[in-house]
Amino acid sequence: MNRHLRISFTAYWIFAFSMAGYSGTIHERPRTYVSYQTNGEIVIDGVLNEKDWDLAPWTEDFVDIEGLQENQPPLRTRVKMLWDQHAVYIAAELEEPHIWATLTERESIIFNDNDFEVFIDPNGDNHNYMELEMNALGTEWDLFLDKPYKDKGNALSTWNLDGWEKAIKIHGTLNNPGDIDTCWTIEMKLPLASVLKNHREKDYPAENTVWRMNFSRVQWETRIKNGKYEKAIIPETGEIKAEKNWVWSPQWVINMHNPETWGYIIFTEKSIEEKSPEQFSFPDPDYELKMCLINLYWDQKKLFKEERSYAISFDQLNLDHSICPYRFELNSSVYSYIITGFPGKGYVWKINQERKLWQDYK
Repeated sequence: MNRHLRISFTAYWIFAFSMAGYSGTIHERPRTYVSYQTNGEIVIDGVLNEKDWDLAPWTEDFVDIEGLQENQPPLRTRVKMLWDQHAVYIAAELEEPHIWATLTERESIIFNDNDFEVFIDPNGDNHNYMELEMNALGTEWDLFLDKPYKDKGNALSTWNLDGWEKAIKIHGTLNNPGDIDTCWTIEMKLPLASVLKNHREKDYPAENTVWRMNFSRVQWETRIKNGKYEKAIIPETGEIKAEKNWVWSPQWVINMHNPETWGYIIFTEKSIEEKSPEQFSFPDPDYELKMCLINLYWDQKKLFKEERSYAISFDQLNLDHSICPYRFELNSSVYSYIITGFPGKGYVWKINQERKLWQDYK
């Protein structure tokens, strides 16, 4: 896609996301990270002192969830990953001068504390993805979603990621307002057999396997009262101030449950000791086509909300072929539809009314 079309495509998405309830401006494609294989054992203790962790690169620093420059985080958050044929390993570092946590019961709504979150969709179809959360006490909340909330998805909070190991190291003191802390670090091991259980994938990633993932940090402003931390309030109303949401790859809206805007994790079978400065290409050659399908999905959602029926013709939707130069087909009824986009490569991409996105062959 040439420079002129890229500019037009971005402008189109500014409009499209506004129509769909999104906010902000899309300035770039989702972020990418290359995960190398580890050579030795990773001990899950929250201390990132293994040689392989030293070699593994950090992600870019987290940004505001909406991508707004004026809301960029004052505290650094970053992640690194490794993998082997049994598990994926994630390490996170959260800069924090005042480390606190209150929730101790598993499956609590952990983002009511400051927390760290992981979202994983191994096959990138926007369905059957998992969310993992933990606070500085190590209290966890893991849940599985068959589809996003806005598509009437069910969040299975009783679901557990079997074999999930995690540990936290507090660089400072927890729940002590009398000192200044440095950061808290997280280390976790996610068994591949558990992560891939609901996906028809091989037991472990092959070279250049790609997952859609994102990482999030929820941060509450606090004040000290009677020697304890408590959430800051708005003086005029007495209401608790809204939390801040910082993420690895921008979502462009305050909603983590839009998997189509998560980042890309590229798995390589190269050992971390073979890491080289080579640049991996963007891993999704059909990204623009899929974003056009996502835009048509949002158009259909908007139309159904207004008229209680889906479009049966593209004349009812905002399809601009000068911006989306692909051939599309629409199979629609009153309550369902499938839109097919043809990239001209012997296969097609399809999306339905529940945002499921998949590849098919002609």
